[in-house]
Order: sequence, then structure tokens, then C-alpha cells
Amino acid sequence: MAKMNGAGTKEAAAGGAQVTFLEAIRQAMFEEMERDPAVVLLGEDVGVYGGAFKTSEGLLARFGWERVMDTPISESAIINLSISLCVRSTRLRISWPKDIIFGTRPRRW
Repeated sequence: MAKMNGAGTKEAAAGGAQVTFLEAIRQAMFEEMERDPAVVLLGEDVGVYGGAFKTSEGLLARFGWERVMDTPISESAIINLSISLCVRSTRLRISWPKDIIFGTRPRRW
């Protein structure tokens, strides 16, 4: 397995090493944020904690609080902030809890 560093992840991609799904997500976020300064990440626990699955680990140290934003546990606040940032032509990467992304909440019939 390729070990990722905080400065970027191009070594793993260039070498053709296999990476996990979560490592690939982290690599993509590093690459996009390095490529385009208008890309920001916002979500619950994405800053200091590094995300629920550690996919944003290292992003805060590399890009700072202006581009990696922790949000309150409030979907409406995240949506409102997202709309405001989009009006300013900011490209967003929103980190939702896994039960929203993958639909793993129990269904009630």
C-alpha cells in the first residue's frame, strides 16, 4: 500500500501503487486544492479531527482555516454556507456524514 504524505500524493499515483478508496478520495482532495485556490472543504469535523474516515487529514495544516472549514452539526447551516460560497464563485467539496452519503440510515416503513 502506498503511504501518503501531507504535502501531496502524486508519488503514489505516479508509481501505480494500489490505494484504498478512502486514500484515493484524500489524494483527489489534495490534488484539487493544490491545483485550484478557489476550492474549499467544509463539513463536520473535517478540520482538526481530519474527517470521520480521516480523508481530510493534513488538509488543514496544508491549506489553513480559510479553505478547510469545520461546520456545526446543522445541515441547514452547511447548505446556507455552501450557497453563499457558490455565489462568490468558490468551488466546494462538502463532507457529509456517511449516513447521508451512502443512505445507511434505517428505513421506517
